[in-house]
Amino acid sequence: MNKLEDICGYSNLNQHDLDTAKRYLDVLNKAANPESELYINAEFTSHGISMCYDNPIGGILISGINPGYNPIFQNGVFYTFSETMQREELHRPSSYWRNKERQLYNKDYSLLKKTAYIDLFPFAQSKQKEFMNDIEGNSKFQVETLEITIEEIERLRPKLVIAANTSTSYYWGISDATWLGYNLQKVKRNEMPQCIRNTKLRLYQIVGDSGYKIIKGEGDRYRIGQNKYTRTNLLGTYFIKYGQYDERHEIKSPEYLLTPELLKSLYNGILQMK
Repeated sequence: MNKLEDICGYSNLNQHDLDTAKRYLDVLNKAANPESELYINAEFTSHGISMCYDNPIGGILISGINPGYNPIFQNGVFYTFSETMQREELHRPSSYWRNKERQLYNKDYSLLKKTAYIDLFPFAQSKQKEFMNDIEGNSKFQVETLEITIEEIERLRPKLVIAANTSTSYYWGISDATWLGYNLQKVKRNEMPQCIRNTKLRLYQIVGDSGYKIIKGEGDRYRIGQNKYTRTNLLGTYFIKYGQYDERHEIKSPEYLLTPELLKSLYNGILQMK
């Protein structure tokens, strides 16, 4: 069984993050139990949780799917996004973190104190495609995990969300997906902040009376937390459908890239619009 006290960084957590971690760990231990409805026969169920803590409220939120597995932290790890970005020894081994630092900050850390990070599923598995295949057949596991995650998203109340990959965008509500069920409307090019109008960045905004999609019917058409959240704290929040591109994309498709300069201009522009 995964134990909270075995996870690296456990003693650094504040009470809120400690309570959140306990809930995630409870779901993970159910997934590791063959007698549970949440049981998944997969390696990640023995890796503990890897979770960003001490996230700032009301700024930028970067959203991923799940963390990669680092054998140094066999039982999981708690980390802050700010420290991960500023300490090269923490992000250098991982192209995921290395690319984030270079593409979004590049040593200019003026926005770091306003940036939060969350994985929708804080369970470590290096190959994301394998992780998605592992959880695909167990909707109950996904629902119980995302019920915790959406509480954290609503608490953080970001003004700008950056999706780290296509799968993240899907869960948030791009296309007809109804998992988190945010009502994401594409922003017209001529209505975008001036700084990104000449790029091909795909900008959305959470709109509508409630900020959530209107769910009709039953069965699969269920929105996470629909009985708890009738109006989102993220109404008006902007959302970038964005894959964190590596060095190859800088040459191949630079018009899709979010750079540190663009991020700063975009965020400041959003603050002025509100």
